[in-house]
Amino acid sequence: MRTHRPNLRLVQGERSRRAILDAAARLMAARSYAATSIAAIAKACRLPASSIYWHFGSKQGLLAAVIEDSLFEWEKQLPHSDRLVPGKRPDLGERLNNCAKAYRKKPQFLRLMLLFGLERKTDPAALRILRRIHANIRRQLSEMLRAALDEELTQDQADDLSDFILAFMQGYFFSFQVDPESCDLEKFFEYLHQAILALARRFGSANSSHKQRRASRG
Repeated sequence: MRTHRPNLRLVQGERSRRAILDAAARLMAARSYAATSIAAIAKACRLPASSIYWHFGSKQGLLAAVIEDSLFEWEKQLPHSDRLVPGKRPDLGERLNNCAKAYRKKPQFLRLMLLFGLERKTDPAALRILRRIHANIRRQLSEMLRAALDEELTQDQADDLSDFILAFMQGYFFSFQVDPESCDLEKFFEYLHQAILALARRFGSANSSHKQRRASRG
């Protein structure tokens, strides 16, 4: 019976990639993106700089991989029920509560996004990567909101609610980092849930009134 042995080159390549990602995330979080050189990352992971370029192409490519890897680790903390299923309404309260739990388990993603976003020396290519990732998160959040809420929202309204949620998460994450013992994550994420429901009702009412006015003029 033939046994399937792992491809040692592929295994070693994945180990090297993992070591580079871990070292880059650690150094960028401690020093900032601009102050973290490829040479410093190579020294930290004990691999040549050529290995970093081979895996990621550039420092900007490495930044994208670091953020996407931390986002993947964040999403792994969320239950499979958080995935959008066609024809099934998401439970908004449950999803926000799951985000609160993920704060404790995998805070690195939000920490890195805040650090990179506040960095003033981020080069244009890296900034485009950050904006692309942020826009993708915003788009997914808007899709979830339109599927979860009773009200029929416009795309602009769903985007506004998404921005509101992201702003809350980023701001409260700062408070959690400063004094985690005094932060009741579940309680404040429930406040966020209630605020989203109230805003959605307000938007829905405005949309309904607008439709009625248009119908009366027609």
